[in-house]
Amino acid sequence: MTHARLTVEADGGSRGNPGHAGYGAVVRDASGAIIAERAGYLGFVTNNVAEYNGLIAGLEAAIAVDPDAAIAVRMDSKLVVEQMNGRWQVKHPDMKPLAARARDLASGHTVSYEWIPREHNTAADALANEAMDSRNPAISRDHGTTGPGVGPEYDDPEPKPTPKAKSIRELYARELVSTLSLVLVRHGVTDMTVAHKLSGSGVTGPPLNAAGRVQAAHAADGVYRIGRDTWHTLAPVSRVLASPMRRTQDTADAVGRRLGLTPILDERAREVDFGDWEGLTAQEALERDGDLIRQWDRGDVPAPGGESLTDVVRRMGTFIAELAAEHARACAAEDVPRTIAVVSHSVAIKSLVAAALDFPPVSVARIWPNPASITVLQLRVTPEGEIAEGHLLALGIPTS
Repeated sequence: MTHARLTVEADGGSRGNPGHAGYGAVVRDASGAIIAERAGYLGFVTNNVAEYNGLIAGLEAAIAVDPDAAIAVRMDSKLVVEQMNGRWQVKHPDMKPLAARARDLASGHTVSYEWIPREHNTAADALANEAMDSRNPAISRDHGTTGPGVGPEYDDPEPKPTPKAKSIRELYARELVSTLSLVLVRHGVTDMTVAHKLSGSGVTGPPLNAAGRVQAAHAADGVYRIGRDTWHTLAPVSRVLASPMRRTQDTADAVGRRLGLTPILDERAREVDFGDWEGLTAQEALERDGDLIRQWDRGDVPAPGGESLTDVVRRMGTFIAELAAEHARACAAEDVPRTIAVVSHSVAIKSLVAAALDFPPVSVARIWPNPASITVLQLRVTPEGEIAEGHLLALGIPTS
């Protein structure tokens, strides 16, 4: 059977980075039907290595289905898509041979590469997770395809070797990763905090009250001491980002004055949107919508007219990925370590920690940074701007 066009959706992931990893790829025909699935467990490697293995498996499967078809590759790895489109260089030694293999496969074929959001890549993601769960090195399924090179007689019974991943210590020693430190500061209390009312990002919200302003001053002093009197392994904070809510602006202003820095308002650091629950206590939300708030606490259910914890974790994952990319560009220009203070909110900070450490969204409800507390994260960042590893150094340290 011939095809004018085939679509490859590829993905890879690791549980920990590096960690136990797997890849997945599906091939779809012009109708969108899946005609081939490929997946495999890779052992202990990085997510980028897994992503490239997914791409290679997808290209091999598509070419086997019909070597004359145009191939549209869709992936949620911006790094792989940009490198295969030639806009970003491939610098990491583990990825160079994989990128070369992918280019060799594409040579002589019409292949395009498109980035897609993670939620549009669920089939390949499910295959990658199947491989990680089963530890099966070679999963191959074809669905009624009769084109050349497809079928059990063509399946390679031996998994293809992949380059051995370097340990994070070796990468760090060879200056192939740099450290980005994030000092996450929760705002001081407001009248709504004291009344235990839900205060999200749907409205600008209240200012700090008198107690909150005292807390903000203590937090500012705590941030100032980092890299000076405490946490000597960290560089002093050189940048302050703040959620645009009034309470975080008030807190960030105190931090900025102490550091001699001007805070930058950053929409990415905003709190969860509580929607119709804004201004209610948890008990009032329970009386209004029954068990919905308990379901919201478990992660996937959004507040009425607002966000779910899964939404916020995903949003914070994008935030830290963008900060990592910005850090890599700064290191390429300046070659200096950086510590950034992010003045934010309870749910936002908890979600950022979950995103950085690959915790499930349900874990967000079990973390509680108190007002004006400090949480410290360190991210190991590759020259390509990818997060190689995340560490939680401190969670919710009180400053007063």
